[in-house]
Amino acid sequence: MPDENRPKVYFENGGEGIVLQSGAEITVESGATIAVASGATIAVASGGGLTLAGVELSGNRRKVNLAAATQDLTAAQSGEHFVGAVDAVFTLPASGADTKGVEYEFSCGALSTGTGLSISPAAADAIGGNGLGVVVNKALIDSGGSDRLGDYVKLDCTGETGATAWRIVGIIGTWAKEG
Repeated sequence: MPDENRPKVYFENGGEGIVLQSGAEITVESGATIAVASGATIAVASGGGLTLAGVELSGNRRKVNLAAATQDLTAAQSGEHFVGAVDAVFTLPASGADTKGVEYEFSCGALSTGTGLSISPAAADAIGGNGLGVVVNKALIDSGGSDRLGDYVKLDCTGETGATAWRIVGIIGTWAKEG
């Protein structure tokens, strides 16, 4: 509860902590850095939130996207878990400096007798890892007929264009490359 007799920002416990009361703000100007030392943490209380470069982290939750059949993904959706509808097609953004470190998780949310869940790279990129051949502009597919609810893949973007653009860092189920 705010203390109206104190400034909006003050030290407490003899300087052991800094308190920002409701309405207070810390501004970090261009070129400045907030460094968190090894072993230190930033704690967010239950029900609190933290926003970093437009990506909101809220407690231990992340966004689960119950996707429509087709969706073109953006770097702003990094960290989301996409649950695919029947024959869902997800198109990854082009790999580059602005997508380096972007990651997505996908899982099968509906069984298919058709194509199945499909994840397509940009035309100049490829998805590789887990022993699958690397072919530019070919989708990763959780094939209909052999798919199971909960089949899963996690992809990380390297920021490089071409054969090394997207890496599989976790996978469950039978996935194959587009023929």
